[in-house]
Amino acid sequence: EEVELNNRRHTVDKLYKKLVNNFEPVKDSYVTLTLKPEFRKDPKKVHQLFTRKFIPAMRKAYRKEGIEFKYVFVAGGYPDAMHFHVVINSYAGKSMNEILTRFWPYGNIKSVEPLYPDYDWAGLADYMVANSYDTFRDPDNPFRQIFSCSRNLENPKVERKIIKAGEWRKTPKVPPKMTAAGYDMVPDSLVIGTDIYGFAFQKFILVKKRHAKKC
Repeated sequence: EEVELNNRRHTVDKLYKKLVNNFEPVKDSYVTLTLKPEFRKDPKKVHQLFTRKFIPAMRKAYRKEGIEFKYVFVAGGYPDAMHFHVVINSYAGKSMNEILTRFWPYGNIKSVEPLYPDYDWAGLADYMVANSYDTFRDPDNPFRQIFSCSRNLENPKVERKIIKAGEWRKTPKVPPKMTAAGYDMVPDSLVIGTDIYGFAFQKFILVKKRHAKKC
């Protein structure tokens, strides 16, 4: 059970870092898409509509505007109430509702929300993972990953530093060289704990404009 909880926390952390490293607060969007009754109980059909119809159509529309289409999504509600939670980059300053209406005729656009300010997305990452974590292993579920993302997303840079006991701070501070370079700690990103092997750890995320650095 402890291993499973640790795996889930690791997945949430991985998604959180993906979001922070590739999307912008307020400018980009968090979207919830539902499906019409005739589709939502057919996971294979849903998979086809989303991955072979919706995603390629969106990518093509973005390409026409000279923009890379970036996304992260989870498929929730398996097996008989399928829906999607998606984070999408902005569409050339145009209405996200407008482009979604064009390319998602298979159900409703339940919500379109700007990403929260200050990269405060830990709760969002946890919520997205919760929607698919208990069902992605089902052999009949065509969505076999907890979350999926476009291949053009950048992986965050991770720095690990072993701290001697005498140097350990109960509350870590942003290193002066990072502060001088314009980085700041993401609110609520600080996690202090003990891993499954009994070693204490501290981790947090530093952000400079669109870039994130994991410490």
